[in-house]
Amino acid sequence: MFSLITYLYNNVWNAIVIHILWNLFFSGFFWISPLENDAALINYIIDSKNVLITGSRFGIGSGLPAIMVYTVVIIMLLFLGRNQKADRKDVNHIG
Repeated sequence: MFSLITYLYNNVWNAIVIHILWNLFFSGFFWISPLENDAALINYIIDSKNVLITGSRFGIGSGLPAIMVYTVVIIMLLFLGRNQKADRKDVNHIG
């Protein structure tokens, strides 16, 4: 996902900012896991032993719900990137 952001926008800083925001939100503010995190402001404890849901000790970021979100974001980025590429070609043909 972050590599695709870098590729589409020709800038690594966009991916860095998105990654930092992701980490702040899901590690610092909002924690979803079978284990409690005292550093997070909001803890959502998942009462499940299913590794596909919980992501095991790594956390929800490696679980199936997060992978589905990553997939949706990648599809959206691919769609947006294709539209931006078409827009750039239109601008180049005008002049």
